[in-house]
Formats: sequence, structure tokens, C-alpha cells
Amino acid sequence: MPKFINNIVKEFFNIYVEEKDIRQSYGNKYADHFLYVDPITGKKKISAEKVFMRILIVFIATIVLFIFARMMTYNASFEWVN
Repeated sequence: MPKFINNIVKEFFNIYVEEKDIRQSYGNKYADHFLYVDPITGKKKISAEKVFMRILIVFIATIVLFIFARMMTYNASFEWVN
């Protein structure tokens, strides 16, 4: 598999808050006040925005695939029943 596809897949499954996301949201001046690691457990924090966007992307993709499948299997012969 090409490297760029592997990077896309890894980025899609990366749902943790990154330092660059904090710096982009709050700016360099205030980014040091926010941690991307939970101080109690020592684990990375999960980004709700990333999780929501991944769910939305998967939902839209399944709807599009469903519509394409319906278009492919649509029988165009109409039988009018009187």
C-alpha cells in the first residue's frame, strides 16, 4: 500500500488531542496552560471533535454507498396496476 494511504488511515484513527491542535485553538500564548495529557492518569485525552467528525464522515459515506447500491439495483420496468 502506498505511504500516503497509510498516513491517511493512521490519521483517521488518531482521535487523540495533539499539541498542534491546542496551539491552533488557543494560540502560542495560552497553549501552555492546556495539557494534551491527563495529569492524573498520564494518558492522552480524546478529542470529541475528531470523534464526531469521524462518525459523521462514516455516516455520510454509508448513505452515499446505499444510494449508489439502490441506483445500481433499480429496476426501471414500471408495471402500472389498475
